This record gives sequence, structure tokens and C-alpha cells, in this order.
Amino acid sequence: MSPIVFLSIFQIIILASVLLMAPIIARIGTIDKVEFNSPLADEMNAEDVNSIVTPKVFQPKPTAADDVENFSKLVAKNMIKPPKGIQWLPNIESHIIKLTNTERKKRGLSKLERDQYLQDGARFHSADMIRRVFFSHVTPDDRTPFDRIAIIHRKLIGTSGENIWMSEGQSPQNVQQFAKNVVESWMKSTGHRENILRDNFSHIGVGVAIKGNVVKITQKFASVQAWFANEIPQKIKKGKNLIFVLSLLHKNINL
Repeated sequence: MSPIVFLSIFQIIILASVLLMAPIIARIGTIDKVEFNSPLADEMNAEDVNSIVTPKVFQPKPTAADDVENFSKLVAKNMIKPPKGIQWLPNIESHIIKLTNTERKKRGLSKLERDQYLQDGARFHSADMIRRVFFSHVTPDDRTPFDRIAIIHRKLIGTSGENIWMSEGQSPQNVQQFAKNVVESWMKSTGHRENILRDNFSHIGVGVAIKGNVVKITQKFASVQAWFANEIPQKIKKGKNLIFVLSLLHKNINL
């Protein structure tokens, strides 16, 4: 049995009791708030980084099945149509991915492939931060990045990371320059830079949301060890054996 298959089985057994597959444990960058003409937007020295950036580790937490289902429905609804007054900026999203891969290429790292599930998760979090007026990796209802991606990306076996960014008053009309400012600010921040240059990350998704003069951005990463051919079920019908159901899914793991 290969190490990857063994790891997959171990993750399934540990998480089966909470009816939620959340195989996502990784370091994430800390928060930057970037305002037009602020020193943080233009330049950050080593002393600034040490005082602002403190990479944190979050653990996934059990989530009630009904709550998981409701969250999934809300994400799906927002992907069809963003919340009132909020728009996506797909051109900036694409440029951020391009510039992120440019930074990796400079250092001989592999190109990150765009993943739709990661993009959906990134877009939803950016819009959610605008809608509920907060700026954090953890939502007002205490949902961590790993809780969110475990619900949205139910085929993933691997690790993930997240960067976020915001501005108030900085015009996004110059798409290339705006995207450049975002990536440069992350590269000056230790925690965010580590995510961008993490050698085992393989996939990326970026969500850029705007309302009025406020722009909020989420950048999500994943290191894929394997994929489930079918999505992990959010609920198990009464009378079904959970371990049996997950064992059937395990047979469909794509390595």
C-alpha cells in the first residue's frame, strides 16, 4: 500500500465520526489591510513584517450536517449571482494567478493550476467579507478557511492555504497595476510569501470582489495528494453504514 493511500484511509477513519471530510491542515498567511497611499501598500520593511505578520495554524472543527448543507447552498447561490451590490473582477483574478506563477517560476517552482472549487471558495469568502463587513480568515460565525474549503471541495485529499487582501479607495481600473500591487504586498509579507512560494502547492483559486470603493481579495491554494472520483457525501441516510460508504469512495481515489 502506498503512503498516499494509507494517509487517505487514516484521514477517512478520523473524520468519519463527524460526517465531514476535512483533510485540510496547513499554515495560512496573516491579514494585510491595504489602503490607498498607505505605507503598507507602498513599502514594508523587515521590522514592519515582524510586527504585522504572525503565521497561524488552524485546525478543522466538526460542523453540523445541516449547517454544512446550508453553507453549500449559499455558496452555490452566490456563484450563480453575487450578493446585491457586489461584483467579481475576473480580469484581476487572472492577472493575480499569472503574477503568482511568475514569482514561482523565478525560483524554479512548479506552475499552479487554476481549480474551480478553490476559485468558488475564494470568491465566496471575498464577497462574504464585504457583505458582513469583516476582514479575517475566520468568519463571524467562526468558520475557518479549512472548514470552508472542506465543505466546498469535497473531492480533495491534501493540504491548503489562504491569503487575503483589501483596499479602500484604490481604483482597480488599471487591471495589471492593481494585480501587481496585490502580489507585491503579499511578497513583502512573510506569511503570504510562504504560501505563494510553497513548493508542494499545486492548485490555486483567486476571488476578487468589489462594492463601491472597497475591494477584498482571497487567494486559495491546495496541495493535491489525491482526488476522490466522487464527492464525499454531506449527509448519510439513516441505516447507512458511514465506514462502508466511505470505503466505496476510497475505491475510486485517483492517485
